[in-house]
Amino acid sequence: MSEHRAAPRLEVVYGINAVREAIDVRPMEYVMVTEGHHGPRVQEIINACRAKGISLRFAPQPALTRAAGTAQHQNVAAVCSAKAYDDLETLITASEARPGRTGQSLLVVLDGVEDPVNLGAVVRTATPTAW
Repeated sequence: MSEHRAAPRLEVVYGINAVREAIDVRPMEYVMVTEGHHGPRVQEIINACRAKGISLRFAPQPALTRAAGTAQHQNVAAVCSAKAYDDLETLITASEARPGRTGQSLLVVLDGVEDPVNLGAVVRTATPTAW
């Protein structure tokens, strides 16, 4: 009898800010960059990938558009392992047990966010330094 294993789920994050932030917090399979587009912001992502040992793939723009599912990818897309989600009780317990915790924690709950650019904006503005 053979054992069937589900293939790991992958997610694509696209856009300069979203990919830059994902590099620091998500397990990456690889990052795709449009061939010939190495402006300073894209070069920063390339350098971060090299520093962290993340595989880079340079591809034609239509390949990034297919991977991202949109032409609004800003010439960069990251293929990430799907993020595991915790239940609310686990999040609260982990927050309360965090070393050096002082004061209250912030929990942001979102539903139906489909645009990673919007999600990135929420994450950036919900950081402790922002409030």
